[in-house]
Amino acid sequence: MSEYEITPTASQTPVTPIVTTGPVYAYETTSGDDWTRFIGDMHSGHVVEIDEEMLDYWLEALPPIYMGRTGLGRESLAPLGAHHLFGFAEGRDKIVDFWQQGGRSFCRQSDRVNLRA
Repeated sequence: MSEYEITPTASQTPVTPIVTTGPVYAYETTSGDDWTRFIGDMHSGHVVEIDEEMLDYWLEALPPIYMGRTGLGRESLAPLGAHHLFGFAEGRDKIVDFWQQGGRSFCRQSDRVNLRA
């Protein structure tokens, strides 16, 4: 039995994380309205680029659902072969994946629901 419930939507297709449309969110300089915008972007289903401090913040914020996977393939919204550092979800929410590729850090809310809650 899988620990995830996959519910893909027609509007979400895999996106190469090197192509992002928004800012790179840095933990040290993201606050107030920028923090609110970041949270919205993180949960939008689009790839969001973050700095390593932001990555560390989310790793410490909640217990991860998973850690250290490479190339999750069809289940993942990150590219095949990217190193997935961790994923988290609050309760039975959708899992947010965090990964690194090419020396950069990214996150994106997936369509996988945390069934461990």
